[in-house]
Amino acid sequence: MLKKYYIFIIILIPVIISCTKIEESINHTPPQGKYFSLLINIGQEPYTMDPSKNVTGDSLIYLNHIFEGLVSKDKDGKIIPAAAKSWSISADGLVYTFNLRQDAYWSDGNPVLAKDFVYSFRRLFDPKTKSKFAYQYNVINNSKNILNGEIETKYLGVEAIDDYTLEIVLDMPLTYFLEILSYPTFYPLREDIINMYEDNWTEKAETFIGNGPFKVVERKIGEVIIMEKNEFYWNNREVIPSRLEFILKNDPIYSLNSVKNGVLHFSRNFPIEHIVSLQRAGYIHNVPRISTYFYFLNTTNKTLSDINVRKALSLAIDRNYIVENVIKNGEKPAAAFVPYGIPGFFGDFRENGGDYIDISKKNYENNIREARRLMILAGYPNGSGFPVMTLKTTYGAHRKIFEAIQKMWKDN
Repeated sequence: MLKKYYIFIIILIPVIISCTKIEESINHTPPQGKYFSLLINIGQEPYTMDPSKNVTGDSLIYLNHIFEGLVSKDKDGKIIPAAAKSWSISADGLVYTFNLRQDAYWSDGNPVLAKDFVYSFRRLFDPKTKSKFAYQYNVINNSKNILNGEIETKYLGVEAIDDYTLEIVLDMPLTYFLEILSYPTFYPLREDIINMYEDNWTEKAETFIGNGPFKVVERKIGEVIIMEKNEFYWNNREVIPSRLEFILKNDPIYSLNSVKNGVLHFSRNFPIEHIVSLQRAGYIHNVPRISTYFYFLNTTNKTLSDINVRKALSLAIDRNYIVENVIKNGEKPAAAFVPYGIPGFFGDFRENGGDYIDISKKNYENNIREARRLMILAGYPNGSGFPVMTLKTTYGAHRKIFEAIQKMWKDN
C-alpha cells in the first residue's frame, strides 16, 4: 500500500466565485415563477461525475445540484434534513435510523427508496469500485473487512428496514457521522441504471439520473453540462433557477473576460494575479469553507522516508507569506492538519488540541534553523546531495503556491 505523508499549508480556503459586481447582484433577486437561467464556468471536464468515485471539489459542485443525501447543510453549515425527513441515534451512538421522505423522487419519476442508499453504500466499499476515499469512511460496521476483500458487501452495516426506513450501524461512536453523510460519497444511486450502463452511466443525460434539485438534460463530454429544474424534486418550489448551463472550459482569461462582458454569470476560474483588482472592483464573492490545503509525500521514496527530511520540508514553508502575498484572499495559515471550526467532544478540536508547529512570523527564522539542523541529520547539509524531486500540480493558484514553496525550499 502506498504510504503518504501530509504537509499542511493553508486552512479555511474560501470558495471563490467571480460574478457580476456584488452590489448589482444583491439588488437583483429573480422573481419566483419566471424562467431564470445561469451560465457558469467551474473549469474543465471533471475527473469523474460518479459520487462513489469523486475526488475533486469541482465535481462536488455539479453533484450537489444533481443529487441529495440523507442530510444536508444550511448556509451556516448546520446539518438539516434532506432525503431523510428525520432520524434517531441509539444511546450508545452506534445505530442511526433514518426516516426517508415519501415524497422524494428520482428525476425520472421513480421513488427514492432505502434500498437505493443501501446499494450506494455497498458499492462505495466494494473493492471493485476502487473508490479513493472509501477508506476515510470505514467507521460503518464491517466496512474495513469489505474494503480488504475479506467479506461480501451484503455484510455492511446498512439495512433497509422497509422502503422508507434506513438503518446504519457503526463500529464505534462518531460525533460527526452526520457531517460525513452530507458528502456526495453517500448520495443514493440507482442500481438498475449502473448495472445496465456500468461506468458510462454519467456520460449521457438520459442515464444520469439523480434525486436532487436539478436534472441533467444535456451532457457533452468536455464541452457543456446543462441542467434544468427537477420537477420531481420534493422541494422544487424553493429552487429559483430554471436552468444551469456549465461551460466546461479551463481558460481563466476567457472566464474573466466573459464575466466582465456579461456572458458568464459566475466563474471560479480566473487568473489569480488579478484577484486584488477584482476584489476592488467588486467582482469577488467569498464563502468561507473549512478545509486544509496540503501536499502528499510518498514515503516509499528513500529520501522522503526519513522523518527528518519531511519535517524540514514542512518547517521551511512560510505559510504566512503564501496567504498574504500569493493567494491574498483571506485564507489562514495552517499550524496543524485539522483546521479550526471542527467540533470535538469538548468544543473546538483545534482550540483544545493546540498548534502542531509555531508558524508565527516571529518564529519563522527559528523554523528555518531547525529545518537546516534536520537536513544535516538526514545527511544533506545545506541541501548538498539532495536528489531532484518531482511534484505534480495543476494550473492557476496551485502552480503559484508551489512555485513559492519551491523557492522557499531552494533559498533555505
